Amino acid sequence: MHIFLSKFLLVCWLLGISLLNLQAQNVEVEFGKKVIALDESFTIKLLIESNSSKNNYSAFPQIPGMLKSGLSASMSTVLQNGRSVIVETVTQNYIAPKPGSYVLKPFMIKVNGAEVTSASVTVQVGPPKDPNYVFGNEVYDELLELERKRNEYTDVKADAFFALNTSKDKVYVGEGFMISLGLYIAETNKAELEFYKLEEQLADILRKIRPASCWEENYDIVEVKGSDVTINNKKYVRYTVYQAMYYPLNATPIVFPEIGLTIIKFRVKENADSLQNSKKQDLRTFYTNTRKVTVMPLPPHPLKEQVTVGKFRLKEAISKRSLETGKSFTYQIDIIGEGNLSTIEFKPGNSPAFDFFAPAIKTQQNRTGNSSSGVKSFSFQIVPKEPGLHVLRNYFEWIYFNVEKSTYDTLSSTITVQVSGESQKNTDISLKEMGPVYKNMMRESNRLRDAHEEDWIRMFANLFILGMLLATFVLFFIKR
Repeated sequence: MHIFLSKFLLVCWLLGISLLNLQAQNVEVEFGKKVIALDESFTIKLLIESNSSKNNYSAFPQIPGMLKSGLSASMSTVLQNGRSVIVETVTQNYIAPKPGSYVLKPFMIKVNGAEVTSASVTVQVGPPKDPNYVFGNEVYDELLELERKRNEYTDVKADAFFALNTSKDKVYVGEGFMISLGLYIAETNKAELEFYKLEEQLADILRKIRPASCWEENYDIVEVKGSDVTINNKKYVRYTVYQAMYYPLNATPIVFPEIGLTIIKFRVKENADSLQNSKKQDLRTFYTNTRKVTVMPLPPHPLKEQVTVGKFRLKEAISKRSLETGKSFTYQIDIIGEGNLSTIEFKPGNSPAFDFFAPAIKTQQNRTGNSSSGVKSFSFQIVPKEPGLHVLRNYFEWIYFNVEKSTYDTLSSTITVQVSGESQKNTDISLKEMGPVYKNMMRESNRLRDAHEEDWIRMFANLFILGMLLATFVLFFIKR
């Protein structure tokens, strides 16, 4: 019963809302005098009662043989049943070039998306009331020209272009450069433009321009937003649709071909009777220019195929400088700069004075403008084994190719630590360094046992099991 009542109330509420929506708009079509003189106008009025002052309506019908001579609108607020209602009156005037009978067939006008139909009407036009009235060719031609302009779409030239830009024209193998694709619309542009199936087009464009010889870091633009730029002292709004960092893997030149982006361009009726059908869509394709990026090979070096290329600096931190053998400390190295952070690796050299454990690695990427910079951090846990003064640069150095100097460069630690305590160089191998076999050996007892001891235990166990089976068999026959 409770469920039925709830559903009933819900239905009533929905019906109430529907009725309110129906009552929120009332539209009537009203005709003027159907018998007029030649020097008078026939009118069709559209009366719109609604809660809004912004109404959209389609064009008024054409009356064969008559001409539209003007459209006017007025608005007023009236009280109905204690509430305010906005009434908009739209009046379309028609004039006839000569006396006669003019027939308007049944027609339909859309008001705020709702269809309003009207019956046919016949307009009788008699001689002019003013004997001096003359409907000359000039007036007729002027009205015909006005009618033609009402139905003519104006094609406004678009002041815009589509461009593929790169941050550099020449790079080394492994050196990053920015690529971006954007639509640039001039601040003075008068044409109305809109993107057309952008996701589909972009997928096809990227298939054409992505070089196979590059590592890509896509910026993954989720929402296309406009940004103000100035090019040759002219202001534009740039809509970037794709942006990424490319890192060449070899010295093959990179060529970006000419590609096109299709945009919706609207043609507009300058003197439209209404907002309905006042625009017409055309498709216009904008093309980029071809672009080439030259890739230079790295100079000879034993680590040529392994080094990271870019601009970097080193920042380091240590948890304490006065150390003891056998007690761990934390040492962190930050590689900061511009380059492919994913290729950076930092491995300390082997040392009898320290135990180095695998580092915790953290990467932070910052993308601004035409550059991509960031920080890659390595946090090491280290255990000293030998007392004395130790220079960490002997164990921590990183070689890379410096694009500013066009040569290989080395970043190394500048920290020196003092270690106290006894040497642990010759201490027993710790369990953490032993394999599983050795760990199990360490857990086993070293007590000597008689070689025949296990045979006696096995024989006793077998006799016990045999006795249990015989007892079970005897009990089974007794119960029977």
